[in-house]
Amino acid sequence: MGLSIVIYSAGLGMTTIGPVVWARELSSHEDFEFNNRLFQIGFVGGTLLLSPFPGIIADRSGGSYLPAFLCFTVGAVLVTLIIQAVYRRAQDGAQPRQRP
Repeated sequence: MGLSIVIYSAGLGMTTIGPVVWARELSSHEDFEFNNRLFQIGFVGGTLLLSPFPGIIADRSGGSYLPAFLCFTVGAVLVTLIIQAVYRRAQDGAQPRQRP
């Protein structure tokens, strides 16, 4: 139980700082405030909407949380791919394109 608390606490930094860092990295100086607010609202809204998701899936699957964890795993992979694509696009836009 103590190890669970340590692991959970270690992840809290990413959940509180992550959206601000993403907004800073993906925004111009002028757009940062607006995008930061948008990222924070999206993060909190997603948390509120999806927090009952594991329990609902477990109730519908006979009490097992395995399908919920499988859904979260697939979702995490998809979100990681989307974030990678957004960062690549932002990098491509920041670098001057060379003409052949």
